[in-house]
Amino acid sequence: GYPLRYHISCADDWNKVEHLDASDPFFTDSVARCKAINDAIGEECFTYYNFFSPINIIRERDIFDAGVNNYNTVAEHIRQNPTAVKHAMTVIAEDHVRLAKKIIETGGCLGIYQSLQGAELGWLSREEYESTVKPADLLQLYGINSVSKYNIIHMCSWAGTPNHLDYWKEYPAAVKNWGTGVEKLSLSEGSKFFGKDCLVLGGLDNRAGHPLVSGSKADIRAEIKRVLEEMKGTPFILGADC
Repeated sequence: GYPLRYHISCADDWNKVEHLDASDPFFTDSVARCKAINDAIGEECFTYYNFFSPINIIRERDIFDAGVNNYNTVAEHIRQNPTAVKHAMTVIAEDHVRLAKKIIETGGCLGIYQSLQGAELGWLSREEYESTVKPADLLQLYGINSVSKYNIIHMCSWAGTPNHLDYWKEYPAAVKNWGTGVEKLSLSEGSKFFGKDCLVLGGLDNRAGHPLVSGSKADIRAEIKRVLEEMKGTPFILGADC
């Protein structure tokens, strides 16, 4: 993932974040790895490269004082100095766009699988999200969309906390994917919610206790049949949720 080589002790410290050099392994190693994989598999399948959103990068890294809660700290910093936090996320978004161009044009990937986070219920208000987080989200999305028209948005709920999916409803992407179980929004309902400008991907809950993870082959076949029946007549891509 994106390397943040800083120690953040206060909100103002986010102003220290600078663009990575073109020779950074984040660029060179990522592109080389993608090219090796795509050269090996040829035209067997399409490949995607996973990006995390800037807000995810800044709150998941081991860059804070010992013992602090990363999520609480980032939320406090957004309230104390939103301009500094936005600066850091803008730098990350711009570097991701730089990498996307290399990944697709040289590495041979079809597109980017863009994971979104930060809209969990109870974390930031809508105003805080839209004024501080959303600009970097869209900068990154419009940037990668300028390089490939096949990008996927993944609305992440890996921790089991539902998101304000309406924060992301209008985000531009060819395909959209979310945790149907966690979000309580089925694939057919999501297809209507997100509209006709994108395909939806998913339908198979990949949490423990559900057929894809814990079921037999017969259970998985039955679950696939259920999704196919649910989506009958509506184009979609069958796959896992979150």
